[in-house]
Amino acid sequence: QHRWLLDGLAYLVELDHEAHVRGAPEVSLEWEFARRLAVQRVRDARGAPGPPDRTRDEVATRAGWALRMVRGRLGDASFWDLVAEFAAGPEPRCVTTEDFRRLAVERTGVDLGPMIAQWGERRELPELEVRLQRRGVEGGGESRGIVVRQTQPGPLFRLELPFAVHFADGAVLRDSIVLDAQETLEIVPVDGPLVDVGIDPEGTLLAGFDVEKDGASWVAQLGFERTPVERLRALEEVEALALRGDVAAQAALVAALLSSPEPSLREAAAAHVTFRGDEANEALLRAASQDPSPWVRRAAAHGLLNAFAAGRFDPTGAPLDALRTLRAQETSPAVVAELDELLELTGA
Repeated sequence: QHRWLLDGLAYLVELDHEAHVRGAPEVSLEWEFARRLAVQRVRDARGAPGPPDRTRDEVATRAGWALRMVRGRLGDASFWDLVAEFAAGPEPRCVTTEDFRRLAVERTGVDLGPMIAQWGERRELPELEVRLQRRGVEGGGESRGIVVRQTQPGPLFRLELPFAVHFADGAVLRDSIVLDAQETLEIVPVDGPLVDVGIDPEGTLLAGFDVEKDGASWVAQLGFERTPVERLRALEEVEALALRGDVAAQAALVAALLSSPEPSLREAAAAHVTFRGDEANEALLRAASQDPSPWVRRAAAHGLLNAFAAGRFDPTGAPLDALRTLRAQETSPAVVAELDELLELTGA
């Protein structure tokens, strides 16, 4: 029952190393994909009889996330000093989660027991329903209310939810909400035109999110001034707007596909450029031919294949010539396979 701690430390160290190699923004998306998978596994397990049958990989991922949150609370220096002392010793020995908790209290004064119990021992994860409200302020003006409701089965979690308020003049107000009730209301004074409110903008909380915002706010969240995690979380909502003909949403998706600094974000964006029109097809064709990442080129080629199957892409004429040129120049087997399938279906 203590293996989760050691596996979690190994997972955390591995992704920290990846952050040095691939860059912190790219690895923040890796954490986000892991969060989504952990939340989905918990949801899928609801109603199943008996304890969950978790693989070691699942345990390590969830434990790594829990320790990442512990690190966020203690700070990098204190956390790694604690880990170094925990691992030190004249010879190999058996260690437990309680040893780690006790050492943390002695060295930092922080009792990590409740935090570890919430995310390490409970079957559920927090499920947070977030709604934004406009509220008048006595004497004039306006404020914004952030209403957060915990909807997961079983006991409540106690946690802090970070948020960021973005104003039209570029100012950003960052704060957090302590959640220890079924429903929590945070009132944020608004001194100027407001663009958006970002929830958990750095992607530091292991929880499920259901955030309700207007279309302009979702498009703003996909903007380049936001964090990679925020932009990734906006893709699905902006895709829905683009499918309804929202021009700003369509332009934001194309920009995310062609110009995002993070390959993982460009790869994800390729799957969401699904609106009908030449702009979408041209963006996918450009990404399939010019993106430096083979994973992005493969995703864009697959997007073209899906567009053709749905009747949104007519490859005859110049596009077909471009696809043939791509096929001749491509070096990635994964991309070649997508292009071959597309060319075969088009009868080329």
